[in-house]
Amino acid sequence: MNGARLKRISIGCVAFIAALLVLDLVPSFLPLSAIEYRLFGYFYFWLAVKAALAMFVAASIGAYFAQVDFVGPSVLLAAAVWAFTIYFLNSIAAVAGQDDILAVAGINFLGLLFGVGGSAIGAIVGRSFARQKSEDNAVGAT
Repeated sequence: MNGARLKRISIGCVAFIAALLVLDLVPSFLPLSAIEYRLFGYFYFWLAVKAALAMFVAASIGAYFAQVDFVGPSVLLAAAVWAFTIYFLNSIAAVAGQDDILAVAGINFLGLLFGVGGSAIGAIVGRSFARQKSEDNAVGAT
C-alpha cells in the first residue's frame, strides 16, 4: 500500500467519523413505540435500521472523500463503532447489576448486521459518486 492511498483512506476515515458525529446530533425521527419495538421479542429492529442509515451516509461521505476503494475500512469502522456501543451499553447494565455482555451483544446483533451492511453499501455508492465526479472533471478538462 503506497503512501498516497493510505493518506486517502485516512482522510476517508476522518470524514466517516465526522459524519457519524454530526449525524448523532440530528434528533431521532423514531417515535418511542418504534424504539421499544423488538423483532421476535428480542432484537431492536428500528434502531438497527436507523443505525444502518447512519452508517450508509457516513460511509458514503467517507468513500467520497477517500476516492479509493473504501469498503474494508468502512466495515472495520462500523464494527468498531458497534463494539464500542456494546461495551458502553454493558457498562451501563453493569451498574444496574445486569453485567452480561453476551446478552447485550445478542440483543443488538441486528444492529451490527445492518450497520456493517449499510456501511459496505454506502462505501460502494460513495466511491461511485467520486468516480463519476472525477470522470466529469476529466471530460471537462479536455
